Order: sequence, then structure tokens, then C-alpha cells
Amino acid sequence: MQTYRRDRDGKYIVSLPLKENMKLGNSIQIAKQRLDSLWKRINNDSSMANLYCNFMKEYEGLGHMQKIDNSDNLKYVMPHHGVYRADSSTTKLRVVFDACAASTSGVSLNNCLLEGGVVQDDLFSILLRFRKHQVAFTADVKKMYRQIWVNPDQCNFQCILWKNRSCEEPSLYKLLTVMYGTKSAPYLAIRVLNQLATDERKEFPLASAVALKDFYVDDVLSGADNVSSALKLQQELISLLKAGGMELHKWCANNEMLLGNVPTEDQGYQFGDSDKDTVKTLGLRWNPKKDCFNFTITSSVSVPTKRTVLADIAKLFDPLGFLGPVSLLCSKSKVAPLKSVTIPRLELCAAELLSKLISKAVSSLNLKIDKTYLYSDSTIVLSWINTSPHLLKIFVSNRICRIHELTKDFSWHHVKTSENPADIISCGMTPQQLMDNSLW
Repeated sequence: MQTYRRDRDGKYIVSLPLKENMKLGNSIQIAKQRLDSLWKRINNDSSMANLYCNFMKEYEGLGHMQKIDNSDNLKYVMPHHGVYRADSSTTKLRVVFDACAASTSGVSLNNCLLEGGVVQDDLFSILLRFRKHQVAFTADVKKMYRQIWVNPDQCNFQCILWKNRSCEEPSLYKLLTVMYGTKSAPYLAIRVLNQLATDERKEFPLASAVALKDFYVDDVLSGADNVSSALKLQQELISLLKAGGMELHKWCANNEMLLGNVPTEDQGYQFGDSDKDTVKTLGLRWNPKKDCFNFTITSSVSVPTKRTVLADIAKLFDPLGFLGPVSLLCSKSKVAPLKSVTIPRLELCAAELLSKLISKAVSSLNLKIDKTYLYSDSTIVLSWINTSPHLLKIFVSNRICRIHELTKDFSWHHVKTSENPADIISCGMTPQQLMDNSLW
């Protein structure tokens, strides 16, 4: 069954992935109560009220919602609320629609929607590939969800109430595009991007490959080996997204020529801006000028305790392990469990962790690697790896099977404990000792 089509402008029209035999009850009353409560809050904050009204006015002005007079065919009316982000450079307030609000039957719109599967690469792989590029850039799809239209026959599932003043009677509107708050929205948006890349592959081969591999929802992190290739890729990406009725903005790059290739209003970083050294990139702070990732660490108290140290560590987002004792491409470490486990079994778990990490890194980088060497300082683990799994006990056998599966084309070798750099993590070392350590 065809669940999408394109209009004359190239924009995509998708069907909501609705479950069968789900019965929605009446939802207009709860939506009205929530709207009254919303106005009671924002009436006391004129700036918030203005932001909210301006957002809704823009929403209607862009044709993304439409006033309706007949409520006979209403399927579901959603409450909504505002999410304020002071650090946002574009939209300070974003209205989010609550598709989880239960109707009188106890069923919400999100209960009726399928979530969809994972159709994009994970954050780890995208960040790892991003580090390969000599000339790197990032950008963001402008209002990505709202560039995708919903099947007109299903828009009655996406209705809201709105009024521009608290004293007015609310009016009914239906939302015509994919929207924030519905369970299927991320899948629909990503799936459309993938379909666009597939449909336009012949016209834009470079950009199509990037759209399929280097996008994380609406953020793209990519690049090339030189400026001319990066400029060509940038132009292809702009044209590819335009073919689907989308637009890229918030451009950041480690080379000024790429920024000069887009209008000033579409730039997210400028080399001469001393007040903005870093930009947020998938949760990390990237300094395009120095082409490095930065971390800001602030201790909550002057006298550290175990509790505060753990709290400070938990605040750090470091998916590639940059802040480990040493990191080449990426690193991974785990704290040993409180339950008593023998040293050989802990070493086996470490070997399995290494297998998962190297397998993920190799598949993400897309580089030709002639030979891969893996090392362990445990002769027992190496003996297990060279033993048929059916001869081993269940705990060991399960992990050896996984190691064999992930590292069948790699070779395992022994390293002396005294020569093992990874031993620093398991044994621990002070910063001063690390500075004097001959291994690094």
C-alpha cells in the first residue's frame, strides 16, 4: 500500500501510521480546559503571551494549520503547551502538541499511532565519521517536521483549539503537517528524508549518500577531504533538500569559504564572532575555528565528596570517550559490578566490550583496513577465544560466541600487563602519574 506521494512542488504527503481497531472518545473538553489553564499562566507574562501568539500566527500564516467551522468529522483534539529555550538562536518558544492526552475512552492519539523503526545511523557512528573530514560542516533542516504534509483525509486526527485573547471563544483548527508531540513524527520525518535521497539519487549522488548516512534527525554532520569537494557537496545538499521542499540553515564549518557560500541569515557561526567560540553539535560543543570539541566542567562544591564527584561525571555527555585517560578514535570503559566476579571473567567482559567497540568503529568509518589487531593481557581469555564455545561453561561460552562473531576477521594477541595502556583505566592513576607515564 502506498503511504506517501509528492505534490507538484516536490513536497512529500504522508499517511499517519494508524493502528487498526482503536477507538478514540471525545477529546474537545479536555483540550478546552487545558487551553483555559494555559491562558491563565501566560496572561501573567506578557512576553510569553506574545511569543505564543506570534508562534501560532506564523503557524497559520505559513499554511501549516487551517481554521475549520464544521466539527462533525473531528477525530481528536489535542491540548498544547509551550517549550521555552533561552539559548535558541532562532525559535525561543516552540509549541508542542500533547498527543498523549487521553480522550473519554481512555485512548489518546499516540495510543493509535505506530512508532516506526530506526531508519538512521546512530549518534556514535555519525560523530565518529565526522572526525574523518579535513573540511567539516554542520547544518540543520529548517522546520523539518512542518515541511512534510499529512494526508488530508487524516488531518481531522490533528485538531487543536486556539484563541488570541483569554476573553475570546476558542476556534477549531486542523494541523496539516507532521507535528511535534506525535509518536510517529520522528520516524515519518526521517523516512521522508531517506525517500528523498533515494528518489533524487541520480541527480544528486553525493548528497544522497550523505542524507542516508550523516543525518541525525534534522542535523547533518559531514564534510570532505578538501575545500572544493566540500563546496560541491554543500551545494548538492542544498539542492537535494530544496527538491523536497526543505531548506538547510544554521551552517557551521571549519573553513570560511563554506560559510561564505550561504546567506548570512543561514549561518550558525562566524569566524569573527568572539562571543561565540563553540556551537552545539549533537550534544557536544564544537569549536569550528580550532576544529576541536570542548567540554565545560564546573564543580558544584568546593570540597568534593563521592556523591558530588559522581554527580559531576553524570553531567558530562561524552559518547566517544574523549575524556578517558587516552583516546585515539574512541574508547569505552565500564565499572566492575558490586557482585563478586572472578578476574578472568572480568577480563572476558572487557574483551567482549573491545569486540563491540572495534566492530562498531570499523563499520562506521567506511575505510579500507588491511589488518586489525586486538590485545588482551589475560592468557586465560586468549585461551578461551581459541577454544570451541561448546566446550566452555555457559557464561564464558555466550561471550566467546559473541567475540567470535564480531572479530572473525581480526587477530587476537597477548600484551604484558606492564605494557598495556588500557590497564591505566582498570588500575587507576593520578593526573601527575599519567603525565609521567611512559606508555603515553
